[in-house]
This record gives sequence, structure tokens and C-alpha cells, in this order.
Amino acid sequence: MLRIRNPKIETAGSPSLKEKKSLRFVTLSSVFHQGKPAVARIRLQKNEADDSKALIYEEASLEQRYLRYNDDSLEYGNGMLICDNLKSLRIRYFGAWETKFDSLKDAFVTEYKWQGIFDGNERNTIPDIIEIIVTSGAGETKLVFPIMAHSPGKGYFFNREK
Repeated sequence: MLRIRNPKIETAGSPSLKEKKSLRFVTLSSVFHQGKPAVARIRLQKNEADDSKALIYEEASLEQRYLRYNDDSLEYGNGMLICDNLKSLRIRYFGAWETKFDSLKDAFVTEYKWQGIFDGNERNTIPDIIEIIVTSGAGETKLVFPIMAHSPGKGYFFNREK
């Protein structure tokens, strides 16, 4: 379900978040296009007037659209404010950390854990859960996004045909 604009997204203050200011993923649980897949984007938006920041959620419908790679262009038609007057933002990812061969079990075993950095290109996979912790004038809010990560077609976003 995840399509990341820049697959190496790190916690707040990282070059990725500052430069790209967005996290993109494909969702089968669309907010604006119920029952249809969509590309969702969570991004920071700076208010030039008072230098404050807001966290915005946007979607682009995938109905009658073929999306092949993680850098295909999209137009986001629907959006909503998640949080304004943003003070801090932390992102964590839960997913496969390492896969090793266990000779006692005679099988490969995958270790899962929470991570502050997730690079989909390097790992050739996507996280199972994304957690975003937002601190604003209203306090702290934790947003948890479970990801349907094990669809065979999703790996093609990171592996172009030659």
C-alpha cells in the first residue's frame, strides 16, 4: 500500500523531510474515494505570514489510472488539515528489519522492529505500520497507519524493468 516519494524518509529534522516535505503511499482505504485505491500524501505546509507549519493529508484517485513507478506524476484533488501550529513531528516505521537463515529451523526468519529510518529502495520492501506523532499547541497526537505491505505488485515501484 505504500508508495513513497523519496523512499528514504527520516524523522523530523532530517534532510529528506525538510527537502521533500512529504510522505506518499498508495492506500486501499481512501478517505475521499471510498472503495477505490488512491495515492495519499502527508506533507508539511509552511505559512509564510507567521512562519508556522501545518500537516496536510491529500489524495489523488487511482480510478482509471495506471501507476507504475514511484516517481510517476500525480495531481492531488482532495485534502484536509491534520494539524496546524505544528511544533514537532516524529515518524516511526514498523516492519522487517533483517532476514536471516536459521540453521536450527532450516528456514529464513525475519525480525520485525520499530525504526526511525526506512529506505524502501534499500530493503526492497515497505513498512507494515507508519506512526506519526504530532505536537502542536493543542498537545500531542499519535496517528497510526497500518499498511497492507505484502502485495506482490508493490515491489515493482522500486524495481524498474530494464
